[in-house]
Amino acid sequence: MTHDPFPRGALGDNRAGRLSAEQIHALHTDARESKRSGVMAGFWLLVFGFLILWGTSAGRVPGPRFQSFAVGGAIALVGALLLASRGMTRGPRAGAAASEATVLDVVEGPFRRERVDRQLLSGSTHSMRGSARYLYYLHVGDRRLSVGEPAYDAAPEDGIVRAYLLPDSDSIVNLERIADPPPTPLEVRAAVLLRERFGAVAEGERPSSAKTSAMPPAALHAALIGRWRAQGMPLELEFRADGTVGSGEADDGKEKRWEVLEGGRIRIDGEDQRVEIDGDELFLVTPGPTFRLRRVGN
Repeated sequence: MTHDPFPRGALGDNRAGRLSAEQIHALHTDARESKRSGVMAGFWLLVFGFLILWGTSAGRVPGPRFQSFAVGGAIALVGALLLASRGMTRGPRAGAAASEATVLDVVEGPFRRERVDRQLLSGSTHSMRGSARYLYYLHVGDRRLSVGEPAYDAAPEDGIVRAYLLPDSDSIVNLERIADPPPTPLEVRAAVLLRERFGAVAEGERPSSAKTSAMPPAALHAALIGRWRAQGMPLELEFRADGTVGSGEADDGKEKRWEVLEGGRIRIDGEDQRVEIDGDELFLVTPGPTFRLRRVGN
């Protein structure tokens, strides 16, 4: 049965430690399908194993008899075990037992996905196609959870996640991303470099944009009048009362204009820019780093 591996509509129930009615129905359906396919696989493995044993005893199977008996016996044993368990492994058994009284296990931690190529793992030269070629895993903290391809594809790329599991099982019934991943050493070094050389600041270091966004355009216009200079880089802006702006660059013969828009934004020479201002500090907010400029003159 095809269903959403991580249904957002069920998160309210899952956060309370229980399953939603839709999840219980889906788990029972999956368990029935797993049982049916497992029983069929067990039956045919048992038949195939007995055919090898019978053929070996009748002298109709080529090769060493001991090896043929071992192979046939092993296949028949696997089939018998599947039939004895009614085709149910630990995950489907937990799904079949799911009810409104089920209390979910919760694990949190850094997250990553892993896809393992069965063909490379086994060293086989036979070509394998489709999802049968791969094993799929989700790593949450120190847990490595085996999943199917749909859950692998639906999972986030990275981050800090919270996973909801059936009790005494590695079966995931839901997953949510609760935070961004911690920065890599390279990202930390890049942030330090931007800070030291260019005055870039981190998200939490600049004032809230609520104050600037709430300022009337006339008040923001008056607050911006003056000269502003960035730390450690040749960036200087001079906002003039007549609506012109100087950039500290060589005069190219073209006068640049500026105006204040709603919501803490300004327009310089036709390009919109969000700004945040706090006394004598001006923050130019870009999709990447945020640059801090200080007032150096009126």
